[in-house]
Amino acid sequence: MDIEGSEFEVLLATPPSALRRIARMDIEIHKNVTAQEHTSDELIAHLNTAGLKLASIETDALGFSQARFVRQN
Repeated sequence: MDIEGSEFEVLLATPPSALRRIARMDIEIHKNVTAQEHTSDELIAHLNTAGLKLASIETDALGFSQARFVRQN
């Protein structure tokens, strides 16, 4: 998922029941004004609630992250 900074807005508004249909998700997490008051930890916790576990995350020098989430069994 690469939606240029809207990942917080979209994913945090998506109910866990809908997210439970996803087996794996690769997302780019932006740290910029579109994140508003949200944090990566908040997004990770929301996805965990839906059964998606953070499998890996890499963050570059500018604070942009590539994260992979997988369905917990």
